Amino acid sequence: MECIVLVLTRSPSLDISQRLLNMPNLLPKHLETKIYLLYDGVVAAKKGYAASDIKKLIKKRVAVFVDLQEFKARGFDALIDGVKVLDNPVSELVDDIMRENSRVIVV
Repeated sequence: MECIVLVLTRSPSLDISQRLLNMPNLLPKHLETKIYLLYDGVVAAKKGYAASDIKKLIKKRVAVFVDLQEFKARGFDALIDGVKVLDNPVSELVDDIMRENSRVIVV
């Protein structure tokens, strides 16, 4: 199965970040889609963050992963329900990148 891996490393308030987070809405539903929130991208997983559509993506069965260390380093404590927490996201990300038929977009 083809897998689309989206990696957000920038603030979700940037226009380019919003386009990346909107991308799963434009993809065919049969594609497996995963979003990794790393570095400044972890802000999108913060509960109550108004500019984030992460809840809608999770409802559409998009897997959303957040780097726990980066999240806590910014002083955040409450995540949006359904976001998967990873202690070592790079390992998981590399596995997804190396999968056959995976496509990766990094912002």
